[in-house]
Amino acid sequence: SYFNLGNLYAEVGDKAMDLLAYQRVLEINPQHSGALYNLGNLYKDQGRSKEALGFYQKALDVDPRMADAYLNMGVIYGRQGEKEREKAFYQKTLQADPHNGRAYFNLGFLEEAAGKLQAAVEFYQKSVAFDPANAEGYYNLGNVYAKLNKVPEAISAYLKAVEHDPRHVNALVNLSILSFQQ
Repeated sequence: SYFNLGNLYAEVGDKAMDLLAYQRVLEINPQHSGALYNLGNLYKDQGRSKEALGFYQKALDVDPRMADAYLNMGVIYGRQGEKEREKAFYQKTLQADPHNGRAYFNLGFLEEAAGKLQAAVEFYQKSVAFDPANAEGYYNLGNVYAKLNKVPEAISAYLKAVEHDPRHVNALVNLSILSFQQ
């Protein structure tokens, strides 16, 4: 099928051909949520936010449970500085998929940036619970614990980050700094 062909082109990085394949899918079936979503991804990667948002919305009109479409819409709104819309779309992501670790991570990042550190901890904890291999989630959790002066918890989180990514330089640096403070 053209959809699978588009996915193969996407895998090898041929953006022109995967675009054509997904457009062909939509000529045959304008309600193909996967093709609509993948076109949204193509446009998002090209920085064409308006088109990406349109395709994500069309995909959601067909399948409102498509959590990653909500997530990517949140990312786009975040890039545009629309923090409230960004947050709202991450929350919609979790309504569609309550186990979406990336949505929890992004919400944690927003709360941390807003200075709401305890809320950030809770979101980062959920992020790594649902995506336990996410080294960046553990790293950010360690950073928030360090800001809260919860040194043992920060060290534990940094160790988890390094466990999942032994080359995570920032986690290694922060871990060594905190270890010397003990």
